Amino acid sequence: MRSLRSFSALLLAGGLVAGPALAAPPAKDIYNRPANKITTENSTLADAQALMQKSSAVIRTMETDPNVVNLMKKAKGVFIMPDFGRAAFIVGGKWGTGVLMSNDNGHWSNPAFFSMGGGSLGFQVGASGGPVAFLIMSQKVMDQFRGGANWSLNAEAGFNVVNYSAHTNQASWGKGDVVVWTNLSGAFAGAQADITDITFDSDFNKAVYGSKNIHEILADQVTAPKLAMNLRKMLPPGGPTGAVPARHAGVKAKTKAS
Repeated sequence: MRSLRSFSALLLAGGLVAGPALAAPPAKDIYNRPANKITTENSTLADAQALMQKSSAVIRTMETDPNVVNLMKKAKGVFIMPDFGRAAFIVGGKWGTGVLMSNDNGHWSNPAFFSMGGGSLGFQVGASGGPVAFLIMSQKVMDQFRGGANWSLNAEAGFNVVNYSAHTNQASWGKGDVVVWTNLSGAFAGAQADITDITFDSDFNKAVYGSKNIHEILADQVTAPKLAMNLRKMLPPGGPTGAVPARHAGVKAKTKAS
């Protein structure tokens, strides 16, 4: 009996010793907390890099159509979303994220990152989604992007959005503020695209350029990684006239390792 009481006392003593050790968090957990933030920042940068790589593939597909190349030369800018409406990418209230590059008579800017809250292309995209590019043909749309505020691209906002088709009369494309290109399957059914809650993605831009200033990014006033430089170089130079502006000739943009 005495042995049993002694054994019980030992168990209780062990519990009293072990209890405080379990209640206090290990020192290494406290030490690792700042690393969690670093991991998040690195993940944002990795996502931005993947988005630029996917956008490069979209541009390669677009440039197989000479009519699309001509449209890009005439455009004020292009906004590319490689994963428009893809179910796996509808996270945190974002319908998708894309890159915007402005065209100053053939001189393409650094890609700036924008997100949108929702949208429709006039047909059912489905869960698979896919690549979409918005060829910006009017200055008022570019001004909306440059403003950086939350805005929508649709008829209600006063914008005329035209869906590109290789079988459509080219004269109709010139009437649009934006020409929507996609290789998604489905019928447009005569409906215009309706894109809502377009916002400047501060997290992606900060991760890539160290800047949240849309004007600095589009004006080449930030140091761009190689992935960004390679992406802009893929777009057709020369603008509508085929001439590179003299003020850009020989100017080398600031670059950094990707």
